[in-house]
Amino acid sequence: MPDKERLTEKPSPVELDIIRSFGWSIIATELALYERYVKLSSFRSLTTIDGFKKHLAEMVAKGFLTQEALHGQRAYRRVLIDGDSQEGITPKFPLDEMRLALGSREAKRKEDKLRKWLQGSTAPGS
Repeated sequence: MPDKERLTEKPSPVELDIIRSFGWSIIATELALYERYVKLSSFRSLTTIDGFKKHLAEMVAKGFLTQEALHGQRAYRRVLIDGDSQEGITPKFPLDEMRLALGSREAKRKEDKLRKWLQGSTAPGS
């Protein structure tokens, strides 16, 4: 668990949107977070996946997230909880939950496509 002193820094609006992209989950893959972020925060999500990764690295350094491995993919665990911030970090409206679901569905589709591509390129005789 991170130091409470490190968590005194207030998350920026982009960081809050990334944390909200977790929805009710505690851990999520990088691709799933990005897809949810794009759907959830459309007015701030004009960023590439590389820019998004930089934000994630900064959030890990601040102690808001920790980096994990989940099923062989890079994933992040949410450390900041609702009581740590003045603003709520869980979905606020039913529409937010619908956008999170759409982002999850899109991420699942892309992860399946990537998995099939990796299996096809590394499998002998393919």
